[in-house]
Amino acid sequence: MNATEQQLRNELETLQKLLNTQLTKVAALEDENRSLREYASKIAQLEESNRLLNEQLAGEVHKSKELNEKLNEKKNPIHNITVPSKVIVPEKFSNYTAYLVEVESIDGKKYQVTRRYKQFVLLNTQLIRIFGEHGVPSLPGKKNGIYFSAEDHTEKRRQGLQEYLQSIMNSPELGTQSVFYQFLRKDEASPSSSATSATHH
Repeated sequence: MNATEQQLRNELETLQKLLNTQLTKVAALEDENRSLREYASKIAQLEESNRLLNEQLAGEVHKSKELNEKLNEKKNPIHNITVPSKVIVPEKFSNYTAYLVEVESIDGKKYQVTRRYKQFVLLNTQLIRIFGEHGVPSLPGKKNGIYFSAEDHTEKRRQGLQEYLQSIMNSPELGTQSVFYQFLRKDEASPSSSATSATHH
């Protein structure tokens, strides 16, 4: 084999190696392209699922708005609420403090119920679960502010609880909630028969 043939053989081997390298790259690119096509197909499926979910969500939001509108159209049967006094309710071993709540319906009828502060807290918690903290009036704290006397503290809280209930009553959404009506439901026994009033004039 002369020098020319050897040179041609070497060049041929070099070209063969380059060809094999290129074929390997092409195969890798084809695999990557196939993966990209599969990925694009998955993206298209996800986009379609997202579109269907958005349509479903829009439908549910529309239904929710219609339901809220119907609920808001329902007339609140309560005309006015006041908290005229606190009462001391006797128990077997001790007494507890409650608040007298007077409810006046739109037909002019009135009745009274007694509610402990923890019942106000429960009502507030239930409303927050439905509307969130920003959608519910602030409930007066059990200990809130500095007062000159216990009577002053009691009077401030009584006023605060009255304003709290009136704010709920005047809200088209809060005032028609079943938890609010449940809170105002008549007591089985009259409060005057078992409680001592501490009315502030």
